Amino acid sequence: MTYPIRSLMHQHIKCLWLSLGVILFHTLSCSQRAETPEQAFEMLRDAYMRKDAAKFVQLLTPESIQGIEKMIEPIRMAYLKMADDEKKRQKAFEPMAKKIGVPVSRLGSLTVEEYIAIIMGSDESEGKGADTTFFPKELLQHQEILSREIEGDRAILYFAENRKLQLRKTKKGWLIDLDLSLPDPNYYPSPD
Repeated sequence: MTYPIRSLMHQHIKCLWLSLGVILFHTLSCSQRAETPEQAFEMLRDAYMRKDAAKFVQLLTPESIQGIEKMIEPIRMAYLKMADDEKKRQKAFEPMAKKIGVPVSRLGSLTVEEYIAIIMGSDESEGKGADTTFFPKELLQHQEILSREIEGDRAILYFAENRKLQLRKTKKGWLIDLDLSLPDPNYYPSPD
């Protein structure tokens, strides 16, 4: 009568593996919340260093994500407008695609997560992945937080060289609130 005991052991082992799988899935699927602005920055830095674009995007405010969408929308629209002439489209978009390291065909459906992944995975030695206008890479790679200001649900982290990072507290914890506004044209000194 060893057969029923062996069968019972196999069922017990299967149940144990299933339970471990459920626990592991729950642990991995539950996102961590940033309880402090500093923790949000560290989580963003970690996502960047691990090249985890999905986690990086999860740490951005909805307004930041919408701002990045607005930045990449003209690329997608211009690409789609040239749909009738593949050679013309290839010629027009090849330098941009090469610069950011994607095939020309991906420019027509570029998502925020893909755009962030491109920035993270680019090779700076070829001029790819240079600092973006909204998030300089060296801020994530080498900077230490010098101080912070918190006022209500808003915070600012200060770094060396007058760099700062804005955050906002939401139901998801502290999130990075990127400043995606274009600089005032009068900001730049005249070439004279």
